[in-house]
Amino acid sequence: MRRAGKAIVCAMGSVGVVVQAQPPAATRSDWPSFRQTDADNSGAITMDEVRRLQRLRDRFADYDRNTDGQLSRSEFETAKRTSLDRGDTRGATQQSR
Repeated sequence: MRRAGKAIVCAMGSVGVVVQAQPPAATRSDWPSFRQTDADNSGAITMDEVRRLQRLRDRFADYDRNTDGQLSRSEFETAKRTSLDRGDTRGATQQSR
């Protein structure tokens, strides 16, 4: 009976470690605002403007729904919402070197 009790404690301890090992989910603050990203204030975000935002740059073509080579405010906000809904743990601000 004593042995069974120890097994339960060990199993529960393992579960706790797994839960703690997961990185926190991205939050809205992990994404720069549209205004911050649109450096030239053109009303659209170009690939050049996201070159240092690795995560956004890597998925730029996916987020550019109308394939015009830039992200409108609507496309940018959809990208942000999609990333957060998906539980992307890196956000958009993962800086490349």
